[in-house]
Amino acid sequence: MKKSVLARLGLLSFVCCMALVSELLPTSFLKEMAADFKVPLSQMSLLIGIYAVMSVLAGIPVTRAFSWVNRRTYLIVVCLGFAISNLLIACSPTFTVAFIGRLLAGFTAGAMWAMIASYPIGFLPLQISGRGVAIVLSGVTIGVSVALPLVTSIIQWIGWRFGFLLVGGMFLLLAIIGRIGFVSVQGEFYNAHNNYGLVLKKAGVRWCAFLTFLMVSAHYASYIFVQLIADRVSLSVSLAQAIFGIGALVSIAVIVPLIDRYLWRLALGMVALLIAALSIFIWMSKGCYWGYLGFALWGAAFSPMTSILQTATTSQVDQGKPLANSINATSYDLAIMVASVLGGGALARTGLVGALRLSLLCLGFAFLIIWIKKSYFMKNRADE
Repeated sequence: MKKSVLARLGLLSFVCCMALVSELLPTSFLKEMAADFKVPLSQMSLLIGIYAVMSVLAGIPVTRAFSWVNRRTYLIVVCLGFAISNLLIACSPTFTVAFIGRLLAGFTAGAMWAMIASYPIGFLPLQISGRGVAIVLSGVTIGVSVALPLVTSIIQWIGWRFGFLLVGGMFLLLAIIGRIGFVSVQGEFYNAHNNYGLVLKKAGVRWCAFLTFLMVSAHYASYIFVQLIADRVSLSVSLAQAIFGIGALVSIAVIVPLIDRYLWRLALGMVALLIAALSIFIWMSKGCYWGYLGFALWGAAFSPMTSILQTATTSQVDQGKPLANSINATSYDLAIMVASVLGGGALARTGLVGALRLSLLCLGFAFLIIWIKKSYFMKNRADE
């Protein structure tokens, strides 16, 4: 892969990284924001929920309406949307204004995640398209593992408003750089030959969306209790998250060169690693060394999840890849919302172990589906 192509993929990866930071930044400063706006913490937490709701609602309609737009122009507008929303929150005098900013941010995120995985497929040869998707979506892992902790530590000294100002400024810079750095890829018109009805007729698209729902539900139904899991294996939350991040970063290096040839095997391995990690937390919780291994395996399983599932999804269709991508992204966002409810319910009724076992049940179904539906992970692949 040429250095110029890698640089363009790296720029797209950085967009994903900053989008992740934009999404999760309020979680680190809800108390400070609530104090500044003089509202209850429960009301302040609405900034988290509304973001997820808008992401779910925006993905498919926006993709349908603007599928014809050049991908470079589309992503520049997305970056401007992120910039405006974060700057609005940074300068917001009241909670209402900040809430409007998060509405716009969530809408923008839904529009971005619905197309970003199909973007590199538009300018890369088929035989390395999976590698390109993996590089772009590695920005999510880098955002969780490196960028968010770094930005959070800086903002703790300066104030939460500066954090949103910094993120907004970075997106504004990305929009400017994108005029040259984003590759021009013509969109596809939504018509009788390219529409959601035709895409959803593909069984592979439906199965991949269901797998995404199962995998993301399993992950998030457990990750929302990361503090309790860390306590169970005698680790601090910060150390557990650091180990998780290391596992995720190592996984990127392994996945990128292999994803185009061994997609099915990597999918099975991803599920197996997460099953092993959660099994450690349930049955081998005595001693921190098992905790180290569990969080490392968890990070290694989480990192390639989006890349593998999006690559599998877009390989099911020759035309309408952005539409297939948006279906998968919507399934991802919906799973996060459902996992929060189911995980909380399982914790209240059966405790932490019950919540982890619920995740294991989802993973068992996912492993079985991937094993049986091997052909959906082999289409146009070198290991077919």
